[in-house]
Amino acid sequence: MKRLTFVIALFCLSASLVLAADPPHALEATWGTQGVAAFEAARAAGKDLNGMPEAVTIKLKVDAKKNKVSGEIDQMNAGMKLDVKDGKLSDKTFTFVTDVRASNGSTVKINWKGELQDENTVVLNRIGADGAVTAKLVFQRMAKK
Repeated sequence: MKRLTFVIALFCLSASLVLAADPPHALEATWGTQGVAAFEAARAAGKDLNGMPEAVTIKLKVDAKKNKVSGEIDQMNAGMKLDVKDGKLSDKTFTFVTDVRASNGSTVKINWKGELQDENTVVLNRIGADGAVTAKLVFQRMAKK
């Protein structure tokens, strides 16, 4: 009986470790840059928001069966929300596109490539037309509100 209990406990532990380490599911969360907390506090206090550190959140949803990522980016400093489109997922890396309205009214597609560094960190790179990284953002997992 003790042996059966041990085997069941070992199986449950193994299953929980596999689920906890599953990169696609670990990616599904709300992520924020370091500037989010200060921006939200200043906004709540009615303070001037000019010159604040960059505050960006990204809410990611994962469809692991289809290897797809969707969600929304909130560029808080700019007051702009962007939909995550054409998201693709491969293990710990993902790519997607956002559409930004230019000042002349045209739509510009922005390519992004991200990686889940660990269970609490995502690095997201903005990719230029030449394939070079034009901006790098580091996100931390945000606590659920």
